[in-house]
Amino acid sequence: MSSTHLPGWEPPSSNPPSPQPPQSPGGQQDGSPRYGDYGTAPVGQPGYPQGGYQGYSAPSGPPYGSGPYGGAPYGAGMLGAPRPGIIPLRPLAFGEILGGAFESLRANPRAMFVPALVVMSITGAISAIIFWFLGSRDYASLFDPSFNAASEEETAAVAEDFMLGLLTQYGVIGVLSTLATAILTGLLIVTVSRTILGRLATPGEVWERTKGRLWALIGQAVLTTLITSGVLVVITALAMIPAVLVITDDSTGPAGAGAALILGFLGIVVAALVSMTLYFKLCLAPAALILEHVGIMEGIRRSWALTRGHFWRTAGIRIVSLLIISFASYFISAPVGALAGFLTAIALSSDPILAAQVSGTLSTFLGMLVAALIQPFDAAVIALQYTDVRMRSEGLDIELRRAAGV
Repeated sequence: MSSTHLPGWEPPSSNPPSPQPPQSPGGQQDGSPRYGDYGTAPVGQPGYPQGGYQGYSAPSGPPYGSGPYGGAPYGAGMLGAPRPGIIPLRPLAFGEILGGAFESLRANPRAMFVPALVVMSITGAISAIIFWFLGSRDYASLFDPSFNAASEEETAAVAEDFMLGLLTQYGVIGVLSTLATAILTGLLIVTVSRTILGRLATPGEVWERTKGRLWALIGQAVLTTLITSGVLVVITALAMIPAVLVITDDSTGPAGAGAALILGFLGIVVAALVSMTLYFKLCLAPAALILEHVGIMEGIRRSWALTRGHFWRTAGIRIVSLLIISFASYFISAPVGALAGFLTAIALSSDPILAAQVSGTLSTFLGMLVAALIQPFDAAVIALQYTDVRMRSEGLDIELRRAAGV
């Protein structure tokens, strides 16, 4: 399986040191392809070489960063570390990871945003169809004229059915979104791995590299979601069961009921903290799965091992990046959703049921498009965190310098 690893990204056990042949004046080892030579070209190179999937030499031309790119040329990184792409090839500072993620969007916007728009547009269309058909019955019952004259029991039943229907809709849409995000993250991680070494991959090349791993990405996403959410549910349930028993006991006084509520609250807090800890420990699994070409469980084990000793740094960067994503998503989606709802209400003012359906359907689809604009940044952060941790703990920067020919 090691032969399928991306050059330069092999796990330590699969890449034992060996004597290196003399290098040519250009810095590349004679007869060996450079990292990324499965069809990518340096930034600024007008064409791409023809041939097999990998194994042929890189085209000639100025490397990524040979000229100015928004400031100082690459290679002028701190501590003199070479910088053939979006980051210097050395352990990264906190801000360099976030800055490198933004830089990856500018360096290769085509390969970062085109796959995101394609994947999330398809997901958005499917989600919108689901919302339309599942929501038609719920909105019809909620806006039925007889609803206002219904008894208290009938009103509660209709409201309960509506909420269950809404939860079903968003549950199905959430599953679709999780699967789509897993696929998209894998695609974008490959793109970022190219730009780290100063090479641009086209969307087609990224797809060619990733398509054989789609089911593994989906399986890993499902498994990690089950782990984190399962722990959350189990611990919460274990904490709430005694609280419910105490509260429902007629002999329990106010002090006992208060203690039960505190116990339940503490259980929820502990469950959330444990679930978040597991998420941070497993967040690098997609990068390991794609870049090292390992299996689902091995990718999870690699993420767990790589974050050992780097947990708080990993968690801090993920928290900051998720906050950035949340704010950006809100500021983009809130006005767009409000405008869509306002225009729908005006256009369909005579039919409130249809207006509610159209507004909800549009909001669902537009939400996926907003995710297409946000997800590339998140995937870039994951790829750069993975790279940084491996440079810190495994000396990956040495392998990447060799692969980049610097």
